[in-house]
Amino acid sequence: MKNLKRLLSCFGWGGSELQAGENTCTSPVMDDMRKELVINREDALRRFAQREDLYDQALRSVAADYADITARLAELIKDNNIKELSFVVHTLRGVMGNLGIEEVFNICSQLEDLINSDRVGESTPLIGELDNLMQLFFHYVSEHTEIS
Repeated sequence: MKNLKRLLSCFGWGGSELQAGENTCTSPVMDDMRKELVINREDALRRFAQREDLYDQALRSVAADYADITARLAELIKDNNIKELSFVVHTLRGVMGNLGIEEVFNICSQLEDLINSDRVGESTPLIGELDNLMQLFFHYVSEHTEIS
């Protein structure tokens, strides 16, 4: 529960769990942030009939729809809205799987396992890693897709 309170405080909710002198939120996952995101574009393109324009449009749409996803998840956890949390994580998992964003798919699968086993309080490191991966995803979309 302490980790969950710490995560919520990172998003500005639930009071401060940061110790005096700290100015960043950390977790074992966040301390070792990834520098790149692996996208299985070739596999995903099969689901888009090899139409790169449609795939890029889907990437842009998903980036816009999920721009605040980690804040949304933290809010749902704070509100103890497990039903909606489960729905949002499951939906993100499916969308990212279809787009070939396998690392996000895998994190969402792990989050679903925690949610389904009433262990949401253990999700802080995964949400931190999800946030990092989503930032990499947003960067990829902004740098590698063109608006047609």
